[in-house]
Amino acid sequence: LQEINRPVGGREGDIKTEERLVLILGNCRHTILTIIPTLLDRFKADGYISQGDDSIDNKSLERYSTLERNIFDKYVNSKHAFLFGDIEPFLQPDTFPWASCNPPTCVNTYIQELALKLVMAQAELQNIDKDLLRRIIGHLLENVTVKLVQ
Repeated sequence: LQEINRPVGGREGDIKTEERLVLILGNCRHTILTIIPTLLDRFKADGYISQGDDSIDNKSLERYSTLERNIFDKYVNSKHAFLFGDIEPFLQPDTFPWASCNPPTCVNTYIQELALKLVMAQAELQNIDKDLLRRIIGHLLENVTVKLVQ
């Protein structure tokens, strides 16, 4: 995770950090759901692992799951900063005169900005993994809700 910001291919700016994180998350999910079970089945079939020994299964899945969780957290934190960096000042309770406010006639620009940024995050994830998309967008929407309610 420390080397994630290093340029790929020798050129600065080839792949953004967030794109790398999404690709790594997709690869981790594929490895957890497909590669590890297939390898373990073949190792068991060829006699390299005894049939009742699940410790290797658990260790490898646990390590990849930990890696996936860490990368997921890093990606969600980067998106959280992206979503709320510009609009955080507008969300402070003392910055808007709620008591003397007229009924709303339009959507505030910070809400439009937030919706646009959520759509941008969704577009970034769309072609990688549908389950990953649901997990991350769900987590981001939960963060948005919590911030708006505060």
